[in-house]
Amino acid sequence: MLFYSLILTIALITSFMLIFVRMNNSRDKNISSMATFSSSLLKERITDFMDNTEKTCEIFYRSEYKDFFPDETLSESVRNETEDKITAELQSISINDYYADFGIAYSDGSTAGMITDSTRDAMNGDVYSGLSSMIKSGSSGWGAGISGNYEKLYFVKRLNEGAVITVSSYSMELERRLKDVLGLDIAITALIDENGVIICSADSDRDDTAGVRIDNEPFALIKDHKNITMQSDNVYVATDEVTDDWKTICIVSKDGYRRDNRKIITNVIIITAGAVIVSVLICLLLTKQLSASVLTKLYASSFEGIDRLTKLTNKFSTEDMIIDTLESSPMGSCYGLVLIDIDNLKDINDNLGRSVGDDTIIQISSLIRSVFGEDAVVGRLGGDKFETLADVSDYDLFKCLSTLENKCRELCESLQKTYADEAQTYPIAVSVGAALYPLSSDTYEGLLANADEALRQSKQKGGGCFTVYRRTEQSKGGDDQ
Repeated sequence: MLFYSLILTIALITSFMLIFVRMNNSRDKNISSMATFSSSLLKERITDFMDNTEKTCEIFYRSEYKDFFPDETLSESVRNETEDKITAELQSISINDYYADFGIAYSDGSTAGMITDSTRDAMNGDVYSGLSSMIKSGSSGWGAGISGNYEKLYFVKRLNEGAVITVSSYSMELERRLKDVLGLDIAITALIDENGVIICSADSDRDDTAGVRIDNEPFALIKDHKNITMQSDNVYVATDEVTDDWKTICIVSKDGYRRDNRKIITNVIIITAGAVIVSVLICLLLTKQLSASVLTKLYASSFEGIDRLTKLTNKFSTEDMIIDTLESSPMGSCYGLVLIDIDNLKDINDNLGRSVGDDTIIQISSLIRSVFGEDAVVGRLGGDKFETLADVSDYDLFKCLSTLENKCRELCESLQKTYADEAQTYPIAVSVGAALYPLSSDTYEGLLANADEALRQSKQKGGGCFTVYRRTEQSKGGDDQ
């Protein structure tokens, strides 16, 4: 045992020295690569956010009101009525849950939809002119701008000669979506304008940086370049162009990286010594204590988190997987959270026996996996209840909702089997309740509550059917149903 421990010690020390030498030799290349990757990743996420915003706003382009303009030839009542209809149509898309502004500004000063007072104040009351100035001359595409104390980002597109449609988002909301792009406290990763002023930061340990100008040294390195990685005596800098006026930037301090290297070396030495000691103790302990009962426990522990009857994940593992999936999902993703309840499992167990009930549970678990796909999270909550999270992403929110409804309908209609005894038949049926992320809620707790409410409605209808939670208009102060 001592001989093997000595061999392990020598191997660990040798490995450490080789890693240390290689790390020093490739330091500059590694930092430069990290900065380049971080800047490119931030550009990709911001571009995804802008593309998703544009696709959201494009929903209105199917509207009959997109060419409306409230000119003087229309009576005041017709103008007001039409603007109210446009506002109602915009609000029906349920965009207000995700954006600060979502509306239309006209050249005569009127607006439709949701244009906030902060936007009017930032543009001195002339919303149309302020938004129009953000669209590049001669362009019919999207223009992007920022107003106020770097608090809002506006995405603007022209509808006609006298109207523009806008969607705005608070910079802090975008920062929340971009946090920890690189994950190093020695790096500054941000979106900047043409003057080097930070629009939003992607670093979790830096708050209230919007409106702050980056240092002159890194800005001078990249000022006249679109996509480049450079270095000076003090910093590594990488940049990527997002729009004509916006760039992403990643700045890595060389002194900070050297300090981190020293910390890593110290930690590796401590870990190496600890690993040797722990390995010797573990070997001695296992040699003396390992028995058949220990092996049994080790074997059983490998199945923790798994429902043994269906081989699906259990309640707690399913919840963890769903939360991880939602938190790591890319921008623009849509998921359906579905709760499934076997309607008459108790009758089958009581009259036909628990083995038939277990067979029913296994069949339904296989059917759920078949309907929602191998990539879906599918788990058994216990008894006759199941939970699944399926990816139903599409560029159109309505198509996401339709896909979720079709899968729920397929599940309900696929159950055709019936059991029977001498006195009665027992058809297999399920009640299904579903909620769409992020339209219903952008948190797991909110999704689960809404899906549970939808399941309750399915049961009230008599079971054997599905209900997808929908947000409906209520009186002011009312709750979502």
